[in-house]
Amino acid sequence: MCITQLFILGCVSKTYSQTKISAKEALTHVGERVTICDEVYSSKLMDQSKTTLLYLGGSYPDELLIIKIAGHFRNKFNISPEEIFLGKQISVTGKVVNCHGKPEILVSDPLQIQLTFMDDLGKSNFN
Repeated sequence: MCITQLFILGCVSKTYSQTKISAKEALTHVGERVTICDEVYSSKLMDQSKTTLLYLGGSYPDELLIIKIAGHFRNKFNISPEEIFLGKQISVTGKVVNCHGKPEILVSDPLQIQLTFMDDLGKSNFN
């Protein structure tokens, strides 16, 4: 195997080896890199900073997890995250931080967020 193939294989295995948890468990995983799957109940685009906030597990201020996309990373998205993900099931991968008692994941790359789909039994394709 050449070095490039090993690098790609290493990146793929790192992406899929994340701990998978629910949004309600996020606060108990502060400091850890995890993958969380839940619905985006509400969202907000901050006027001045262009920061996008996605609220998972409940609408603001009762959300279980906040996904934050800083304005300077927003240009990496070909879509408006606050519109396209609203009301959708997503999976997000990143490090959980505690922001004033609420768990938060900072997103700097569109590849950290993926739409997920539910089958007829209510199970996610995320497993």
